[in-house]
This record gives sequence, structure tokens and C-alpha cells, in this order.
Amino acid sequence: MHFVSRFGNYVIIIPVIGGIIVGYLIQRFSPEAKGHGTPEVMEAVIMREGRIRPIVSLIKIIATAIGIGSGGSAGREGPIVQIGASFGSTLGQLFHLKPRDIIILVGAGAGGAIAATFNAPIAGILFTIELILPEFSTETFIPLAISSVVATNIARAFWGAEPAFIVPGYTLVSSWEFPMYIILGILCGFAAILFTSTLSKLEIWFERLKINKYFKPAIGGLIVVS
Repeated sequence: MHFVSRFGNYVIIIPVIGGIIVGYLIQRFSPEAKGHGTPEVMEAVIMREGRIRPIVSLIKIIATAIGIGSGGSAGREGPIVQIGASFGSTLGQLFHLKPRDIIILVGAGAGGAIAATFNAPIAGILFTIELILPEFSTETFIPLAISSVVATNIARAFWGAEPAFIVPGYTLVSSWEFPMYIILGILCGFAAILFTSTLSKLEIWFERLKINKYFKPAIGGLIVVS
């Protein structure tokens, strides 16, 4: 199906304008908000005892809304993790908690954000345990579980309990399908390595480009509509 924008051919400039605004906001107010979101949270936990500046969440919210709303090819996983983690870190710093407690709140914020966004509390818990929290214990798990469950229920009150992704039904027809799944898994594994490696190299190359940082997101917006 072919969709025609009411902006006509001028629709090509919308992601560019969005990129310019995002670039200005990030470079001017919060350079930490640049990037995917999850790696920045991991860095804050490892390098800065979970301390994230409060302004990061505000700028990330605005920049993400403008970036995605203007047609940028960005998902909501990374940004929402950084936003939730920033809220948790800000809360911990506000009450002058110990570094370990701040990190726990960072994990609880990230887990709750994922759980609410995708209506998946268990996924929020597992994601945070795997990537954000440096340890797994009762003291880290309980706050994370409470945050994920409460966040999910609040989200359901506004958006309903429908799953974020509809998985079609499937029936096993033959046992010969299992070898195919093994082959598919191997192929997907190599494809994932190729994808992440290519993405990382492109990011490094793009970062080294001698272009004003304020305009780099605009170039990305132009590529999206090209």
C-alpha cells in the first residue's frame, strides 16, 4: 500500500528538521543523552556509581519524541531505558543514598521503563539483571520486581493489557523442522554479529566525520528519507 503525505515532496525535510532540533538539544544541554541509551546507562553504573545528571531524562524525553515523531529510524528501547534509569538515579541522589543503593534504583527505573513500555514485566526484570545491575541478589531483585510490576499496571490502566507484539499461532508439523531451526539459529547468530559489527564501525566512522556535531543528526534524517 502506498501512502502519500499531506506535505507532498516536502516530507523529506521533516526528519532533517527533527535531526537539527535533536542535535541542538543534545549538544547544548546534555551530551550524555546522545547514543542508544542502554550503553550510556551501563557506563554510568560502572564508571560513575550510577550517577546520571537529572537533565538527561528531560532532554532524552524531548529528543526521543522529536526524533521518532519526525520519522527518525529509532526505537524506543534504548531511550526508555536511559529515561527510567535517570529517574532512578535522580531519586537516589536527591536522598543522598549510597552508591550501591543508587545503582539499585537505576536498575529499578530501567526495568520499570521496559516493563511499562512493552507490557512485559518479566522482560523488564530479565533485561535489567542481564545488562544493568552488576549483581543478582535479594536486595537488587525485590526493588526491580516491584518497580516492573507497578509500572506495568500503571501502563495497563492507560493503554490496556494488550501485548505489545502479536505473535501468530504456530503448530509443529514435522520433527524435521528441528534441524532447520538449528540451522536458522546459526545463521541468525552470524547475522547478528555482522549487524552489530557493521553498526559499530559505522558509528565510529560517523563520529570521526569533520562535521559540526549540531548537524550530524540532520544528516541521519536525510539518509532515512533517501
